[in-house]
Amino acid sequence: MMITMDCMRMVLTQVMFMGMLGLASLGGALSLPSAGFASETETNAAATKDAVPKAIYDETQPGADDPRVKEGFAAYKAGEFKKAYDIWLPLAESGNAEAQFRVGNIYSFARGLEQNDLIAQSWWEKAAYKEHVKAMHNLAVVYDQGKTLPKNVARARTYYLKAVELCKVSSQYGLGSLILRQPKDERDNVDGHKWLEIAFMLGDIRAGEVSKKLVGLITTPTEYETAKKKAQEWLSNHSCK
Repeated sequence: MMITMDCMRMVLTQVMFMGMLGLASLGGALSLPSAGFASETETNAAATKDAVPKAIYDETQPGADDPRVKEGFAAYKAGEFKKAYDIWLPLAESGNAEAQFRVGNIYSFARGLEQNDLIAQSWWEKAAYKEHVKAMHNLAVVYDQGKTLPKNVARARTYYLKAVELCKVSSQYGLGSLILRQPKDERDNVDGHKWLEIAFMLGDIRAGEVSKKLVGLITTPTEYETAKKKAQEWLSNHSCK
């Protein structure tokens, strides 16, 4: 069978695009980057457990307005992880969602304590129950990646869906990525692209790049245009900024 030069160029171009975006096709399922954790690792991915993290404090989260939690955060950002833990733990045990999220992070990222993903998951679940969006996102990532706990697509999707309704942009990317990484016969291209486009419209440049590059690779132009319309419809019904 003869292969024309144009066909070869088309295949090489697709491979190049996929490589640039960290994509690969595995038996009909697409491998592309999943979302990262909602933590200081978003701005300092190379930090070690002894480094002072470039942590971000979100006062909009439930429990984050408590001055004692803020005191713990000041210690945490200064690299005094054990002090932060000692401040946060009793607050977490008393039900403060932000403290629960923070204690979960300490266990997950081994900040001054031995890493324990099961304990981290437990604290994040408590915080997520109180609608702490970053805890929801972290749980989604845990189940999506399946590195520290068994992979569970259904649970990942559930937590991503909860977080996207609270306008978590990284969860919107994560949900789109999760959907588009499913096997071909289980994949909803329009829905996957919709979430990537929503994330892009809210400022995630990577989501827009991935969404565009997948057109012609796994998605038709018609599916892509439909997804963009659905993304605009979703945003018109939500107060995300």
